[in-house]
Amino acid sequence: MGSTLTSMGNLALKSPALGVILVVSIGWLSSCSSSKGVGSPADSALGGTINSGGSTGGTPSGLGGAGTGGSASLGGSGAGTGGGTSALGGSNSGGTSALGGSNSGGAGAAGAAGAAGAAGAAGAAGAAPIMCSPENSTCQVTGTCCGGECVHLALASNIRHCGSCGNACAATDFCASVAGQPSIACLGATLNNLCANAAVAGVTDGIAIDEAASAVLVAALRTGCAPQPADRMVPQGATNVVDSVTGKPRVGPGELLVTAGGDAFNNLVRYLNSMRIAPIYSEGFNFRRSKDQSLVQAVSGLTPTHDYFVIQAVRDPATGTLVLVAYGWDQAGTNAAAWFFANVMQPSLSSYTDTWYVYEWNDMGADSLPGSAAEFQLVQSGNYDL
Repeated sequence: MGSTLTSMGNLALKSPALGVILVVSIGWLSSCSSSKGVGSPADSALGGTINSGGSTGGTPSGLGGAGTGGSASLGGSGAGTGGGTSALGGSNSGGTSALGGSNSGGAGAAGAAGAAGAAGAAGAAGAAPIMCSPENSTCQVTGTCCGGECVHLALASNIRHCGSCGNACAATDFCASVAGQPSIACLGATLNNLCANAAVAGVTDGIAIDEAASAVLVAALRTGCAPQPADRMVPQGATNVVDSVTGKPRVGPGELLVTAGGDAFNNLVRYLNSMRIAPIYSEGFNFRRSKDQSLVQAVSGLTPTHDYFVIQAVRDPATGTLVLVAYGWDQAGTNAAAWFFANVMQPSLSSYTDTWYVYEWNDMGADSLPGSAAEFQLVQSGNYDL
């Protein structure tokens, strides 16, 4: 990307691409298990550790750990601490397996003190995703088996199964979660549908003007939506909400993320812009469409009393998370965007049926603060163009 002016008025130069380093561990024998052994982390020739199947006190082997008195080439075993051996996942205490075993409690088929077990059940410390069959069977207490995975249909938690198994939301829709809208159903990612979320989370980026603007946006939704959504404010480093490295949203459907500030400091906005997920992105001194990079507005003549800003609903295609994004070219524009949403848009939100809006702001009060709807002129608006 080119340079982007921050909400504080600085020009930030960004790399053309974000690097992502994937580290693959040989000891990771199953995509459904995150459990580890309890041995010491002795290094192996190819990066494996004793946790790959050995027990306490093991020594490194070619591709895995080793138990006391024994070694193996794939997940070694030996005279472990009370455990037997297994072809794909030796044991610390009872024989864990490669398909969901854990530190303590995952027992192999042959029992806690027996020889090798087959695929053991997930123990207390397991964190494997819940898979299921047959279709529509009961998962745990309230879940339903949809497409081989357990889904809580009543929580609008899955864009592939929104309200019912197989009801996948389109790329421009999100899974609504509030009764009174179409309850647990796919709705378009437009501003008039923002209130169809049971919860709202304001994501802050550490910049004072951005954080204040985010708080204004959240307060407007809290007081203007009916029923009133649960709300909270979280820093962008909260990894259960936004990935602290990439900025990718993580919450999924049901909770609307709200954030103010440009992509120089705001990791969430940077991710949505750089990946061309946001319908409108900023580049150089321009607002452009992600679909074809066409120009929406060239930005010029910036002063503390004149700025441009974008307010848009963004749907992350990977997680189904809906995000409300608002920022100006300078801090005055970000402040104006939050004021306009809270005082002009929210009171008549049902009439804002587009996904994105770009406005020009000219202060009429000579105090560098917005104070009237007459100060704002619509430049252009539109919906998702995929």
